Amino acid sequence: MRQRKVLSIFVVLVLVLSVVGAQAYAAQRGQYPTKDSPTAGSGTPDTPLPGEIAPVQEMSQVISSWAEIDVKWMIENDFVPENLQGDYKDFITREEYASLIYRVLSYFAAKHKGEGYVLNIPRYTKFKDVDTPMVNTVYAVGIVNGISAEEFKPRNNITREEGAAMMANLLNTFSVRGLSTKDIGFKDKATISKWAIDAVNICSNAKIFAGTGNGFSPRGKYTREQAILTVRRLLDVNIGHTDTVKIRNKLKIPVKSIGGGITVGDKGLKFIEPGNSDDQTFLSFVEGLSGSLSAGTIKRIKNASKQETLKDGNYTVTFRPYMGHNHSVPDHKEVYSLEISW
Repeated sequence: MRQRKVLSIFVVLVLVLSVVGAQAYAAQRGQYPTKDSPTAGSGTPDTPLPGEIAPVQEMSQVISSWAEIDVKWMIENDFVPENLQGDYKDFITREEYASLIYRVLSYFAAKHKGEGYVLNIPRYTKFKDVDTPMVNTVYAVGIVNGISAEEFKPRNNITREEGAAMMANLLNTFSVRGLSTKDIGFKDKATISKWAIDAVNICSNAKIFAGTGNGFSPRGKYTREQAILTVRRLLDVNIGHTDTVKIRNKLKIPVKSIGGGITVGDKGLKFIEPGNSDDQTFLSFVEGLSGSLSAGTIKRIKNASKQETLKDGNYTVTFRPYMGHNHSVPDHKEVYSLEISW
């Protein structure tokens, strides 16, 4: 009796192993769906097999509920570079923030210069660690600064107070009116750096920045979704009617006067118009300086017969005459030259 029972158990085990072996062989031959098979589960590779945990949306693509509507709007309207469309909770770097702000500048430049206009203001004293149109242009209009004269530190993360300072610089660049430095009264205001206090109040009064549960949290990190959201709020501020920008937050010029030939450094601007017999580009730029230079200086630049240097308020202006039609000048490559330093 005992032998029969042992024999029965042995037979059952043999049958089970045979079935399992046949299924494994069939699966190997493609007759049964497996986890990696295109026909697994309900027919898609991403659908889990029975007993597996269903995959959740990749965390890198998840936007916080409080930012979702604005972030999606910014993406749909082409204000967010492709490399920032993801990892929304990551801290934003200085170079990434510059590329985000560059989209805003390009949008307003295109409104005045025509669709498809590519905004690019080079830096004549280049940073050693980054040299892109985005960083150079955002630097040129005074929104971001270097860590030093030679370094930008593009991969450094931005704090909330640094983000507020850059946003306030942008508002100043567009000469936005009605800004207020009225003290918001954040409970941690004593921890806000002195150089950032006005910027924090300006951005908070303009409803661009909001506080956290702990006050403003000036040293808190500034995430991608926070940066995108605050830029969206910036667009709600009355900057759409502006037609001027400030070079390094100093020299005011019309957006329509921005063109090729402008380069910017820490202490000045240079305009060199290469090989152009049409002087309208240069004249338009010079006339656009009327908000910063005196009428007398502008007249002397336009009618110059020789190279001159003169003082005009806080500016030192060096210029030379137009030589586009002067064929006696051999191999001239620069028909205009103007340098304004401060």
